[in-house]
Order: sequence, then structure tokens, then C-alpha cells
Amino acid sequence: MFISLNWLQDFLELKLSDKPHLASVVVGHVLSVQKHPNADKLNIAEVEVAPGQINTIVCGANNLAVNQKVPVALPGVTLPGDFQIAVRAVRGI
Repeated sequence: MFISLNWLQDFLELKLSDKPHLASVVVGHVLSVQKHPNADKLNIAEVEVAPGQINTIVCGANNLAVNQKVPVALPGVTLPGDFQIAVRAVRGI
């Protein structure tokens, strides 16, 4: 699935000259959401990021719901603010 960069600019301030990280941001389909057993403000989501590829993602979004389409930054990408996405355990998950 592709998202128009022009559409995103209606909601986000994007520097078009600084977009190499966008290649590793995909649209994911949320399959399940549950509360993290070891953290009050975290959720565990199963998200399909490509046909047949399901990632377990720990996140703090309190409005995440099943069947949503969400942006997913894949492991290895560095987002603005030097935030590196990596596979790691968050409170045991």
C-alpha cells in the first residue's frame, strides 16, 4: 500500500530533502492488541507489515485498535530525532 506524500504533508511537516527513512516506514494492519502484562501504559500489538509477515510491536498508543491501518517503522531505520528502531525486549516482551 502506498500513501501520498502530499497527503501526509497536510498532517505533518516533512522535509522532502530529508526522507530516506520513509522507505522503511510501511502501512501495517493491526491484527490484535492486548495490554502489556508488565507495564500499565504499554500495549502489545500483532501487526501485519507485509503479506504473511507479522511483527509483535510494543507501543504506548492508547488509541490503538484491531483492524486499524498504522504506520510502522521497520527495524534498522533511524527516525528524525535520532530515534533508532530496533528489535529489543521491552519489559520482557
